Amino acid sequence: MYHFQSAILNSPQRESSEQDFLLYARPLTSKLLESMEMAKHYYHGDGDYLFYEQNNKIHRVLDLTGGYGANLLGHRHPRILNKVREWSETGSPSLTQGSIRNESGRLARRISDILKQETGEGPWVSTFSNSGTEAVEAALKHCLIYFQHRLIQLEQEIEKEMNQALVKFKRTNASLQKDLLYQIRKDLTDKIEKLRMSEERKCFFLHEVSRSLDIDTLISVVRNINKLQTAIRPSFVALEKAYHGKTMGALSLTYSESFRHPFYLDTSNNLFTHFISPYQDAVSLQAFIESTLTDTIFLTNSSTGITWAKHSF
Repeated sequence: MYHFQSAILNSPQRESSEQDFLLYARPLTSKLLESMEMAKHYYHGDGDYLFYEQNNKIHRVLDLTGGYGANLLGHRHPRILNKVREWSETGSPSLTQGSIRNESGRLARRISDILKQETGEGPWVSTFSNSGTEAVEAALKHCLIYFQHRLIQLEQEIEKEMNQALVKFKRTNASLQKDLLYQIRKDLTDKIEKLRMSEERKCFFLHEVSRSLDIDTLISVVRNINKLQTAIRPSFVALEKAYHGKTMGALSLTYSESFRHPFYLDTSNNLFTHFISPYQDAVSLQAFIESTLTDTIFLTNSSTGITWAKHSF
């Protein structure tokens, strides 16, 4: 037996509020609910059921539409209510962004321990959010930051190697520098086909290498090609038929074109997303990842002399 406050039932204020929702809050959603005879105002929830009043009768409805977060456990779950009551009675503050939050730390450590056990790596840092959309946005930002850091690291590694090779080249006997330059150019020309690079760019690179009559010019050509090769946006992999939320970033990963396409700004400001079936085999997925890789070129100072090498990115 349930006992509810009945003063709000059939009140003009409640009817006005429902009409306000229909007109000013979610008009399209309201029409959809009406077509399915689901345009009800539920004034109480308990466990798996919702309650609404109509014609002076209380109707109980099994809630199969679910919700977010704690609502997946049912309405007014006793354990959740007890925790909320405890929190309220202890006077614990909320939204204390500028502070150390012990509970968040304990949860983050537990997550880190689980991930470390599963992956063999760690420790892990957790970023907590309010919704799945925020979690997707946080993951996108993490990937983009990692991408930029990895790119900077790669550029620094290449520059270090090239500078060392350049120093060694210029310390080489002047009579041998011409032959050494010829050998480097020949290596680049002979092995250009092995590079993951567009055919148009390969032709341009070969043309520029043939015109490089000194080491400084050749170094400049290699640097310019590397800038072109690394001037790319990362690709993302998302599942077909998946939905990730309504923010701009999450929509760019959403499979349905009706959700995704209207919010595209232009190709330079949107993520490149490849959609795969959840049943796709690992070999096909790895083949796609391989297809996104590109090669950068650099001169390296090895034990056998100065030669060229490549880096996949």
